[in-house]
Order: sequence, then C-alpha cells, then structure tokens
Amino acid sequence: MATNELVRVIDADPLDAAAVRKHPDVDGFIDWERPVAVVNTVLLPFSAGQDRGPSEFLAQYVPELTTGSHLVMAFFATPQDELPGPETVARPLDRRADKLTDLFTTSHLSGGRFLPVSEIAAMLEELGLVEPGLTYCDLWPDDRTDETSANSIRRCAFAAVARVQQA
Repeated sequence: MATNELVRVIDADPLDAAAVRKHPDVDGFIDWERPVAVVNTVLLPFSAGQDRGPSEFLAQYVPELTTGSHLVMAFFATPQDELPGPETVARPLDRRADKLTDLFTTSHLSGGRFLPVSEIAAMLEELGLVEPGLTYCDLWPDDRTDETSANSIRRCAFAAVARVQQA
C-alpha cells in the first residue's frame, strides 16, 4: 500500500478527527466537501475506558461529514445484549465472548471491552441507518456462498452503516 498513490497511511490517533483531517498527508488528498466513508471496524472497543470513548468518536466525526457520507462501524457487543426495536434478535453471545474478553485483557490488545448495543444504537439514532441496520455482523449480506464458513468472531460482533444526513 505504501507505493499506491491512491492510499495514504498516516500516524495519527484515529479517534481524533481534527488530527486526522489536518494531517499533511490527508489535507488536500481527501475533499471533505464531498461525501466520504469513515470506517471504524473493531476500534471502538479499544476506545472505551480512554478519555475519548465511542460517543466521542461520533461526536467528532459526524459534524465534519457532508450529507451523503457514510459511517461504517463494527464492534464487539456485551454478551447479554440484544438488539433494540421491533426486529429484536435475542441471542446471547456464548463462550467466544469470554475468550475474546480474556484476549482483550491478557494480551497486547489490553484495554478493549465489549460495548452495550443499546449505547451504540442510541448514538446512531440521529443517523440514517442502511439496511439491515445495527445488527449482528453475520446477518449482514455478503457474497459468500458457503454460510458455514462464517468466522466465529463475526458471530460475536455487531455492525452498522449509517448515511450522514446533515441539516
């Protein structure tokens, strides 16, 4: 990727929108007046417990995005959570959640934690969610033909794609 002229790799805190936007390798490379996609997959659990948590990520990025931009999020959910709303899918996360929690706390990944689905749903409430909305990763459509090949970690994670609709 380092030799691809369409890619920029920067050293900045991804939870600090201003640092990312004003980085010399990003400024002028991305036209923030046009719709862009901000992808935050599996980073949110590691922001929890820091000065800036998941809600701060949204609070920093969403106001900076123009209408039509998209925000992609994926995160590990707490085992007892279920989805809010009429399409509630109640499915407790099993031993995989415990194993991942151990990994978060005993490895170099320390600091991560599972997030409450209801907290993320509340943060996304003002945004227009793309179908199927906030749901288990393994319920998002993809091009796999063999559903038995789904990665077990996907069964422990939630995802959402939101379309920014600024006033």
